[in-house]
Amino acid sequence: MGMNVNEYKRMNLQQTRISEYADKKMEAMEPAEAELKAFYGAHEADYRTVTVRHLFLSLQDEGGNAVSAAKKEEVRLLADRLMEKLRGGESAEVLVTGYSESESASTDLGLADLTKNAKTLDSAIVSWAVSQTKTGLSTLKLFETKTGYEIVFVEGILTYEKQDGITADAETMNADALKEAVLSDYKNDAFQKHVEALE
Repeated sequence: MGMNVNEYKRMNLQQTRISEYADKKMEAMEPAEAELKAFYGAHEADYRTVTVRHLFLSLQDEGGNAVSAAKKEEVRLLADRLMEKLRGGESAEVLVTGYSESESASTDLGLADLTKNAKTLDSAIVSWAVSQTKTGLSTLKLFETKTGYEIVFVEGILTYEKQDGITADAETMNADALKEAVLSDYKNDAFQKHVEALE
């Protein structure tokens, strides 16, 4: 048998009071900068954002089948030429919009903000990207994925301490937004520990 109306109202009132209590407790928290930095340091892998620029060259035909070995070699040679053009100073944006077969290349210019759990690019690219400590063409790398070649390099790294380079989404991926996320998570974590201590 389910809950009657009075039981539901009582439970709803309790949940509302608990939520209000939690909100008041968390609003009252004013952690020192050192506490926030320590919290960030303990969870850096969850927050660190690396922005890459990628140029995708497909190794599939229009039907989604793998291209021939000869066509694959042709695509590989094109990838090598494009990497040389990048190293020679040609505009990454122009090369991405002119050559990338990514569906979003014309709108995002090949930029992608990656965290450790990102699903927007192949997992090998994500793992490589989030381990990088430098930006620029010194990070230029070619990946072969199941569907094609990806020419990738790091355009920006965002951490609690600083932002080097750029992000794909400057409105939501910036130092202030990162610090707000760390503060919110710190407060949630501190409140959870407070509740556990009461039990």
